[in-house]
Amino acid sequence: MDLYGSVSVLVLCFTIVRAQKAGEICVQPELRNGEFRYWYMFPLSTFREIEYTCDVNYVPLNGSSEYGIARCTENGWDPKPRCIGKPCGSAPVVENANTIKVKINYLDGESATYECKTDYVVVEHNKANCQDGQWIDIPKCVFRHFTFLEKEDKCGAAIEVKNGEVRKLPLFFSHKIPTAVYSCQENYVLDGKHRIECRNGEWEDPPVCMRKSTLCSSPITRIIKHGEYTDFKCLSGYEIFDERLLRVKCVGGILLYPTCTLQGQWKSCGNPPAILYGDTLQPLMKRNPHGTVMDYICPEYYVLEGNPKVKCRDGKWEEPPVCMDPCTVTAHIMKTNNIKLKWVSHDKIYIPHGEGVEFSCLDGYELSDGNLLRVTCNRGILSYPICTKPGQREGCGSPPVILNGDTVQKPSSFHAHGAVLEYKCINYYVLEGKNRITCKDGKWDNVPACIDPCTVTAHIMKTNNIKLKWVSRDILFIPHGEDVEFSCLDGYELSDGNLLRVTCNRGILSYPVCTKPG
Repeated sequence: MDLYGSVSVLVLCFTIVRAQKAGEICVQPELRNGEFRYWYMFPLSTFREIEYTCDVNYVPLNGSSEYGIARCTENGWDPKPRCIGKPCGSAPVVENANTIKVKINYLDGESATYECKTDYVVVEHNKANCQDGQWIDIPKCVFRHFTFLEKEDKCGAAIEVKNGEVRKLPLFFSHKIPTAVYSCQENYVLDGKHRIECRNGEWEDPPVCMRKSTLCSSPITRIIKHGEYTDFKCLSGYEIFDERLLRVKCVGGILLYPTCTLQGQWKSCGNPPAILYGDTLQPLMKRNPHGTVMDYICPEYYVLEGNPKVKCRDGKWEEPPVCMDPCTVTAHIMKTNNIKLKWVSHDKIYIPHGEGVEFSCLDGYELSDGNLLRVTCNRGILSYPICTKPGQREGCGSPPVILNGDTVQKPSSFHAHGAVLEYKCINYYVLEGKNRITCKDGKWDNVPACIDPCTVTAHIMKTNNIKLKWVSRDILFIPHGEDVEFSCLDGYELSDGNLLRVTCNRGILSYPVCTKPG
């Protein structure tokens, strides 16, 4: 490109910087999530520039993905050095939900709001948040399992028991049968089943809470036959981890005596840990003595991973289990991927975590590897196979986002195999790489980048005793890869005149320095 032509066009768009007051300085600015590119001796005088880089998943406010630039002015740093989180692009797809107020690109700190489709409810929150270039807190919409079951409960409230507590489980957790669980107050023990169900409109017989009594310390004198049980009781002021340990079986002439310890010797626990989607069979108590065991359950279709029994040990609960999400197979996704369920005729089914499901291609479609038609549910995620017409290939999703650039065409969430998109950069930024990318078998080509221009300022030229040879402006931008020519100020010289012509390299300009003769 001709230097005269290139510079003259650029200068028309520039704003001349106001003259700065002599003696004004800028102190070291605060920079979070980044560091200065070079060592600077702060404070710096006006017109001086600093460069900085940002940590992983952060980008400079006014620069490329490599580094940012800030300039000292009479009003301070312009712009202030700042590392911001990378944009996240389009909102993530949430199964069985619609996005409210869709945007093409979400910036750091912005949120995408969702609403669940009919017969689905949101879990915990309805917003996904863009943070440091990644989507976090992505909501989930789960099937409203118990909405159609509420009419089946004909027993009403669970039967109360003296010196005990009862809690009726939601149908969501009791597999369609109304269920009540019982526990006794302190110093009482349960006699009977701790869990009863509603059968034919009536509750089963509830248990009874019996008061604890003392245990005789003398040895057992009566004869206990092999296979028989005998019941012990703790002395007053003593307790045992689990009341069930007081019932002992005679095996081969050996009877293992239970051990009771002083009450209050061990620390109690607070409420048991809550788990997502799951619940405890026993009622929640604010105080749970050492040795208390809580039984965890998961709702239908959810798989419990870990120990379902969690014990309080000296003031701390053991690690609770996890309810693993099921996968939802929907007609919409199957239609999009040109597949159908191989053995089930329903349009929607739930696959528990760890279990597999097999698909088949729709008529007129195929998949080269038949093994890919059988997939396994992994924590709520199902990798659907995609069948295509003979000779047709897999498409791509949204195109990658580039800093200081965008696509010429309006992007969409799906692009067919062979689709071509063109990228362009903002003013003064140079596109590096191919400006067109192609979707090939579900993947985009290598994406181009927009390279920073160089900034020529009066302050640096004055410091180096140089001036622009052909342009009279105090500041201008030189695109990456283009040249700019300087000349020495009157009374200064440079032995090699070729050094007065320099090339902008990714925002960096090696200024020549002229000195006085001798």
